[in-house]
Amino acid sequence: VLGRLASQISTVVQGKDKPTYAPNRDDGDMCIVLNAKDVCVTGRKLTDKFYRWHTGQERVQSLEIGIKHVGDELRSPLHRPEAAEALLNGHLFLVDWVRKPWYVGNLKERSLKDQMAKDPTEVIRKAVLRMLPRNKLRDDRDRKLRIFAGNEHPFHDRPIEPYMMPPRQVREMRPRARRAMIRAQKKAEQQEQGTTHTRRDKKREEGDPEANV
Repeated sequence: VLGRLASQISTVVQGKDKPTYAPNRDDGDMCIVLNAKDVCVTGRKLTDKFYRWHTGQERVQSLEIGIKHVGDELRSPLHRPEAAEALLNGHLFLVDWVRKPWYVGNLKERSLKDQMAKDPTEVIRKAVLRMLPRNKLRDDRDRKLRIFAGNEHPFHDRPIEPYMMPPRQVREMRPRARRAMIRAQKKAEQQEQGTTHTRRDKKREEGDPEANV
């Protein structure tokens, strides 16, 4: 299952399965994931889960701040060191690139089913990255993750140790939930006993000899 697999991968990549784990060190192991195309999900996530993003575009506006002949003085006082200089037809153009912030473009979305058909490796990568802490070590841990859609991989010359996922641990029921379950069981038993007593009373009133036994 996608979520259970991603949680185990994030544990290995961070090195949490080692006794020497420290949150400020990158002690994780390199993780190679094969057969990413065979990953499965539960419920209706295949059609109901969507990946959404905006098509942002950085607006770069060029401003011509000065034109001069070669050897002449700069006419415009807006020149800055980061301005780009270009020699064209005997004139020197001083161009300043003004970078403006990103703006929100069209909202794009893609279902999990379409993403699996296009690139199944990206599904696992996004699931693992969203489980990693957002700090400076995140990019380094991302580089340790190698995902392949099939069985082929370029690491045959290296010793690879297969990773066995530990069995799922069944959590104990919380006290509040346990008390609620016990109350429900007692209530059901009382209802059954009440139904039985009502039937016996009716038989006694009707004079049924089996009810007196």
